[in-house]
Amino acid sequence: MNESPATPLLSIPPAELAARVVRLGGRAVHARALRRTLLRRGAGDLAELAPRDVKLPRGLLAALEREGVVATATRVVEERVDRDGSRKLKVELADGGSVECVVMPAARATWSLCVSSQVGCPVGCPFCASGLGGLVRNLAVHEIVEQFAHARARADVRRAVVMGVGEPLLNYDALMEALAVVVDEVGLAETRLVISTVGFPDRVRRLAASGRRYGLALSLHAVDDRLRESLVPAMRGVPVREVVAAARAWSAATRGRVQVEYVVLRDVNDELANCDELARLLAGFPAYVNFIPWNDVPGLPFRRPDDTRVAALVRRARDLGLVATRRRTLGGEAVAACGQLRRGVVAAPRGAE
Repeated sequence: MNESPATPLLSIPPAELAARVVRLGGRAVHARALRRTLLRRGAGDLAELAPRDVKLPRGLLAALEREGVVATATRVVEERVDRDGSRKLKVELADGGSVECVVMPAARATWSLCVSSQVGCPVGCPFCASGLGGLVRNLAVHEIVEQFAHARARADVRRAVVMGVGEPLLNYDALMEALAVVVDEVGLAETRLVISTVGFPDRVRRLAASGRRYGLALSLHAVDDRLRESLVPAMRGVPVREVVAAARAWSAATRGRVQVEYVVLRDVNDELANCDELARLLAGFPAYVNFIPWNDVPGLPFRRPDDTRVAALVRRARDLGLVATRRRTLGGEAVAACGQLRRGVVAAPRGAE
C-alpha cells in the first residue's frame, strides 16, 4: 500500500488544523500554539514543536505524525555564513527543487530576511543569476512562509524583503496570502515587509488597491526604454514612464515612499546623465534611489563598477534633489547575489557560461 504524501503543518488552513487537533483529543488553542511555535521559533521535526506557553495533550504530536503531518515541506540543505554575519540558506523543496533566502544583520541587533517567491525567474535579467534556466514554478503559500520559519530558527527577524529568486508580483495571490500569515501570526508589521518587482503596471496597481501597506521596491536599472528592455527583457513594450506611473499610483494609495533599485553595471548604465532623467521621472512623489553595485556572477558578461563611479552617481542624484543611497554590500562571501547558491545545482542555459 502506498504511503500518503506528507502534509506540512503550514499548508493546513488554520480552521482545518484546529478541527483535526480537536478530533485527536486537543483543543483549538493547541492548534494555534503549534502554528505560532513553528512560525516564531522554527523547527525541523514535528516533535520539536512543543510550545513553551501551552501544554499539549500527551500523544497529540505523535497522532499528527501518524496522519502524515510534518513540520515543514522544505529543509535547509546548505548554509553559507559571511564574516559580516549574513547567512545564505539553500532551501530544498519537496519536489527536489530549491530556492534561496538570506538572513542579514540589520539595525539595533535585529535581522532582516530576503525571501524567494518562485523557483527560477521568468524576467530574464541578463545580469542576474536567479533567471538562469528560466521559471520552473511558483512557490506555494506554505513554501514562502516556511522561509520565515527557517530564518527565525537562526535569528530575530524583524524585517523582510521579497527580493530573492523570482518575480513576486507574478505569484501575487500566494504571496499576499503568505505575507498575511507573516503579519497576523508572526507579528511583523506590514510596513516592515517590502515587495521588490520589475514593475508590471497592472500588478503594481493591484497591490496599491489591496489595502495592505507593504513597502514597494521598484527594480528600474535604466531610464532609457531600449536599455531597460535589454536589461529587463520581460518588460519589452512597457515604457519606463508607465512603470513609474504605476509606482506613483501605489505611493498615492499607501502614502508610502517608493524604493527605486538601480543595479549599476560598469559601462552599461553608469553614466551620470542617467541621474538627470531619474530626477525628471521621480519628480513630485516620495521616492528614493538605491544604487547597487553589481555583484559579480561568474560567466556573465558584466563588470562591477568602480566605487568612485557609484559615489559620483549618488552625489549627482542628491545634487538634483533626489534622496539617494548606495546599498551596502552584505553576504559577499556567502554568494548572496540572488540565485548564486542555487545555481550550483541548476544548469545554466547555453551561452551563459
